[in-house]
Amino acid sequence: MQSNIYEAVTIAGADRIGHGVGIAFERNAPDLLQRMADNNILVEMNLSSNEFILNVKNSEHPIMLYHRHNVPLALSTDDAGILRTNLTQQFVIAALRYPELKYEDFRGFALNSIKYSFMPDDAKMRELNKLEELLKAFESENNLL
Repeated sequence: MQSNIYEAVTIAGADRIGHGVGIAFERNAPDLLQRMADNNILVEMNLSSNEFILNVKNSEHPIMLYHRHNVPLALSTDDAGILRTNLTQQFVIAALRYPELKYEDFRGFALNSIKYSFMPDDAKMRELNKLEELLKAFESENNLL
């Protein structure tokens, strides 16, 4: 648990990390967080899974640690067959548990889910443009930003 994320980033060249719950236990975590932020290495946050499988939630969850260090984040789900959760629920959980997160943060999480996806670049750009249009319409209708 002291070098899993570090080795994924530095040795394997990962450009995204799943879960990332052990970041606080990594050797030299502040430097690793800075490296992840500087190199735009995304972390997928699986709030329900982390809670039910690892018993990590609320202030014990590293989402705000990553956020404070400007590491790109996306909310995601896994274990859908076991947990019966969806992406909307993950956004609700994040909003309820971490009130310091603002609309702009959630906007970024949604955009990051496409920006850092494994889609071909042309499809990625199409989907990013679509989402940007939808977000701008939503923001206009609701006097946001």
